[in-house]
Amino acid sequence: MKGFDISHYQNEKGQLDWIKIKKAGYEFVDIKCTEGLGFIDPYFNLNRKNARAVGILSGAYHFARGNDSRAEAEHFVKSVGEMQAGEGLDLDWEIKHSDPVSWCLSFLERVYELTDIKPFIYLNESTVRYWDWTPVVSAGYGLWIAKYPYNDAGVLPNFTPVSDEWPFIAI
Repeated sequence: MKGFDISHYQNEKGQLDWIKIKKAGYEFVDIKCTEGLGFIDPYFNLNRKNARAVGILSGAYHFARGNDSRAEAEHFVKSVGEMQAGEGLDLDWEIKHSDPVSWCLSFLERVYELTDIKPFIYLNESTVRYWDWTPVVSAGYGLWIAKYPYNDAGVLPNFTPVSDEWPFIAI
């Protein structure tokens, strides 16, 4: 499936043409919903409404700030609101923290408790390689690895496993 993530940063550059996005073959979008304990992306509801209107599967993500993991998870779930069939949830982990594995597992488990949806975790390769993510993997949380096209044609890099811990890369 072809997809992308979006936040207020893209919206602030101008109006998005969701019909054009759909015609370009995009099938899913992961939309920023929250960050930390208080921020809600001002375009979250609009982006989700517009994606749904053209038949693009939407998901919601939370950008972690490393505060109280359970409180961040509760803020996220409350802000996401009602989900539709097939929509997903994700944790975007990009910060430095003394114990990211425990923090992320606590967040993921709280989201799962509140929604009965197992969120993915979005990590870059160096973070995956540096820490022992076995507790997160063992709990069944999928990995969304940060990999970017290496040329203007959008050709993706080789998706070889970055870790022996995750049996596969989900996204």
